[in-house]
Amino acid sequence: MAIRALYYTGMRRRRLVGLRWGDVHLEDGWVRLRAETSKTRREWRIPLAPPVRSDLAALRQRVQETFGRPPRAEEQVFDVCLFDRRYRGPRMNEEQLTAALRRIAAETGIPLSPHRLRHTAATQLCAVGDLRSTQVMLGHTSIQTTIRYVHPNLERLRAAVAAMPAPSFGREPEEQVDG
Repeated sequence: MAIRALYYTGMRRRRLVGLRWGDVHLEDGWVRLRAETSKTRREWRIPLAPPVRSDLAALRQRVQETFGRPPRAEEQVFDVCLFDRRYRGPRMNEEQLTAALRRIAAETGIPLSPHRLRHTAATQLCAVGDLRSTQVMLGHTSIQTTIRYVHPNLERLRAAVAAMPAPSFGREPEEQVDG
């Protein structure tokens, strides 16, 4: 669940660990990213992808069944300490999240880290959206930062070149763009 949330939201690990149930608005399909968990000390909302929304609904139900009450607004959303006795502490921390991803990476041979998932999210968001929306989703104050997160893909470049209109040599172009 946490990996899917990192992938679909592009959150930093601090944000994921700092996410509280009061920040989650399943009915409306968004989460609030609080200023205190932000690198830039800003707050904003991001949409929840359907798979993450389903995961959070299932997690909320699991908390309800386990504790006989709905999760409290101030309680951590992704708290592995609640369900896995191997983890110690009052709640999950950033190091536990990183360690879990390292174990998964070692077992699967797939490079995996919260920051790598953030880069992947940026690249995928740009492939289906636009750079400005990706900037907002990731919470970057500078578009230049977002550009560094987006990695070109040869297949997408090939598709973009193939989709270019044929040149209109000798004729007036249909649309001019000032550059």
